[in-house]
Formats: sequence, structure tokens, C-alpha cells
Amino acid sequence: MSRQHSGQFIPPNVVICDLNPFAVVSFPNVQMDLVFNRETGVSYNVHAFYYPWYASEPVNGKWAHWNHETIPHWTAVVNQRYPKKKHVPPEDVAAKYYPKLGPYSSSDPVVIRDHMRQMVEAGVGVLAVSWYPPETKDDNAIIFVDELMPLLLDIAKEFQEKICFHIEPYRDRNAESVQRDIKYIIDTYGSHEAFYRFKGKPLVYIYDSYIIPPAEWSTLFSPSGSISVFPYHAHDN
Repeated sequence: MSRQHSGQFIPPNVVICDLNPFAVVSFPNVQMDLVFNRETGVSYNVHAFYYPWYASEPVNGKWAHWNHETIPHWTAVVNQRYPKKKHVPPEDVAAKYYPKLGPYSSSDPVVIRDHMRQMVEAGVGVLAVSWYPPETKDDNAIIFVDELMPLLLDIAKEFQEKICFHIEPYRDRNAESVQRDIKYIIDTYGSHEAFYRFKGKPLVYIYDSYIIPPAEWSTLFSPSGSISVFPYHAHDN
């Protein structure tokens, strides 16, 4: 699934962006609290987007995301070249490339640790995890990502990696619901050692931010907004 980049940075709390799912983002001119880990060699200036919504039949009892239907292109000409079909794992998967680990389960701790090792080897210090609020998921998933976050954070800590949250465009998402999401994220995960902070403040990515009008976003991200997130940092040092 292709994601186009048209981002906006709002310091010091929130990054709003739309990114390719395999994108790696770096902030070479930004000074952060922990820029470089001398022990592991990773840079916390480098963020990789991580999608833990894949399920496998051996681990989860059924396939998810590896087997979704071809996502239609926005032009008829391209759609004619790629007829709609449902992929059938494990040989046929819904991805451009076949994973080295095979069609894995995102909830498998062995897989998560392997991914963390790959991140460290690549010099990536922060995983921006695709996230939905509790009891919410995308239509193709069977894994509730929020239930997976404690495991992801604990394993990230083992590898001295950091995790931030990438809020997906769930149904009826608006500025007020995102305000609740950010409060929940900070209250629930903000004290974890692997929780990433930008200059001491939580950093959150928001996918498809353009769906919500700028005027509505201003109520959340302006210091004087009616539901501004700026006064709220429950676990700030």
C-alpha cells in the first residue's frame, strides 16, 4: 500500500505526516536529547515506520494482511495491468517483496526480536509503530495493535531501541478523538523506558492528517486551542 509524503512538523510535540510504509525518516539538523547510542551504534535521529498488523496461520490461526485483495490504483489504466485478486499465503503474499522471515506473525516475540536486530544493524534508533486505539483495528487485521504495545516496548528496551506512535485514520477520527488518543498514549506508555521523546516531549506521527481540516487541527495543536495538547504531559520529567 503506497503512502505519499506531505508532512508538516509542529514542535515540540507532534509530527503530522503521510509516509510510505517502508520509509525511513531522518532529522539531520535537529538536536535531540539522545542522538546517538554509542553502545549499539544507532541514531535516534533515524525513524523507521513499523506495521505490526501481520498475522500467520501457524501462530494466529489465520492469515491477515498477507492475504488481502489487490488494492486498486486510482487510474483505470494501471488497474487493467493488475487485476483484482486475493493473495493466498504462504507462497503468494500481498507485498512487493517476499519477506526473508517468510509470512510471519507480528505478535511472535521471535520475529519481533529479529526485527529489532535488523533495526540496530541498519542504525535505526526509533520505530514509529502503526497504532489504533484500544479495541480498534483496520478492516484486514485480526491483531489489535494496542494489545501488542507492551510486548513491543519491552523488547525494544532489550535492544535499547525507542518507540513512538503512528496514529492511523480509524473511523470517525477527529481532533477531539486524537486528543484522547494522545492522552491515553502518554498515560499508558509514557513512563516506559523505550517510549521515545523529542526534547523531553512525546512525539507522535499522524497518518492521513489532511482528512481533518486545518482549522480543526488548530484546536488541538495551537497552544491557545480549545483542546490543546500542549499543557498535558503527565510523565514529563
